[in-house]
Amino acid sequence: WDGAGGGVRTWDGQIVWDDDVVVLNGRNMNSFVRKHSHVLVQVYARWCGHCKKFDPIYRKAASHLRLEGSTAILAKVDGPAN
Repeated sequence: WDGAGGGVRTWDGQIVWDDDVVVLNGRNMNSFVRKHSHVLVQVYARWCGHCKKFDPIYRKAASHLRLEGSTAILAKVDGPAN
């Protein structure tokens, strides 16, 4: 992981991390999910109030999983954009 640039990390040249949440899109979602056995993908909309309210909770859960050494990965994909 490349920690340069604040909270966003790049990994594998194609994957972008937003803190501890993987940001997927239509081009990389299938291959990422196939490569990792424990992935939970949140499909969100930027305009959705429920999604905005849930975002900090989801980030906290992702950080907790990483700190505990879990192999589970939390990811998100912008549904309307992809």
